[in-house]
Amino acid sequence: EADDLLVSFDSKDKELLMDAPIVLSERTPLSCVERFRALVEGHFYKGLTKLQKKGLFYLLLDTIITEAEAQTNEHRHLIDQAKALLQDASEPSIGEIAKRCAVSESGLRQIFKEQTGLTPTQYRTDIKLKKAIYLLESTDLTVSEIAEHLHFFDAAYFCKVFRSRVGITPKQYVKNKKI
Repeated sequence: EADDLLVSFDSKDKELLMDAPIVLSERTPLSCVERFRALVEGHFYKGLTKLQKKGLFYLLLDTIITEAEAQTNEHRHLIDQAKALLQDASEPSIGEIAKRCAVSESGLRQIFKEQTGLTPTQYRTDIKLKKAIYLLESTDLTVSEIAEHLHFFDAAYFCKVFRSRVGITPKQYVKNKKI
């Protein structure tokens, strides 16, 4: 987390940095903290050349990128599991999904949004709307029957959600498809 600690290498107070433990963030991996500490120590105490300092800085950046990629891969499994559960016909709650994924509900929401750009609820709604479009195109089910089949509260709410995402009502969608 870049904004958790700001270091000025022009500072005259070398002890300020070395007395207090360097904690970039509670979530900062130990390998990043170690690279950062080496960079600070190399600048103030070891009299390294500019090239050596630059090398330490690049090692820090490489470590940050490597850790970020590892975290993304770790989250990918969690997101895949959550997506599968969000598609489940029994429609487990977000809390139940979080439990099954062994993460807090707020953690699931945050990670899911970071990785997909959608909240879990938005993702589930998108899945339902794709199913609704398929049913509108391939069956003679009424709007009320589709709403019930897809577990919407009622047909009016289904129409409201459909219109907000698709831009037209389900009936208009069917009418346009027949033309």
